[in-house]
Amino acid sequence: MKLVNARVTYYRSVEDSEQFAVEPDVTCLVGKNESGKTTVLQALYRLNPVEGTELDEVVDFPSKLTRQRHDWPPDQRIPVVVATFRYEPAELKQIEADLGPGSLTSPEFTVTMGYRNKGKT
Repeated sequence: MKLVNARVTYYRSVEDSEQFAVEPDVTCLVGKNESGKTTVLQALYRLNPVEGTELDEVVDFPSKLTRQRHDWPPDQRIPVVVATFRYEPAELKQIEADLGPGSLTSPEFTVTMGYRNKGKT
């Protein structure tokens, strides 16, 4: 599967990256110094880290937006990463072989992860 697009919000120095496409032939991220390139990559890494760690909204939420963080109800998730992935044709074929024809409604799916995460959706 491949990452198709993503959006990072409220993570360290990134307030909102806006949704950005990930092209199949892109191998780098370009931008000015201190523009948040590493932070965006770190947020994407948090989707599936080597060691399962939760986001810490006290540490990772942009400090200048602390008042906004307190406006969210305590039981509501604050999104950090919304990423869309697309299955490769071979993967789709294997899924249909395992689960039956028509078992997927779309070759793409979206994962959302954030603060107060109760599992990825």
